[in-house]
Amino acid sequence: MKSFQSQIRCFLGASALAVCTIILPAQSQALAQGTDESAVDERYSWDLTPFYASEAVWEAELKRLREEIPNFGSYQGRLGRNAETLLEARDTQSAFAKDLLRVWTYASN
Repeated sequence: MKSFQSQIRCFLGASALAVCTIILPAQSQALAQGTDESAVDERYSWDLTPFYASEAVWEAELKRLREEIPNFGSYQGRLGRNAETLLEARDTQSAFAKDLLRVWTYASN
């Protein structure tokens, strides 16, 4: 059981690490480049409104995800107690990963 708990902890930690290694550097690079969006022909631009209505909404979601990372620590030492706790942790991780992918997709396009 100890090994299984370690695997789950690693799995949950990987999601949190993804925020630090993927999103934050990408955001910093985009801000540093200072791309002038008005210079790009609209025909060659992605319509990102299905993801987020505006960049401010995206930034709010990114902030929410960053603030959610410490919550994963609440599962430490509890994953092997029962199936309900493990399922809750997996559902939490899955929802986080889905939201993270959406934020990353918006930023990368």
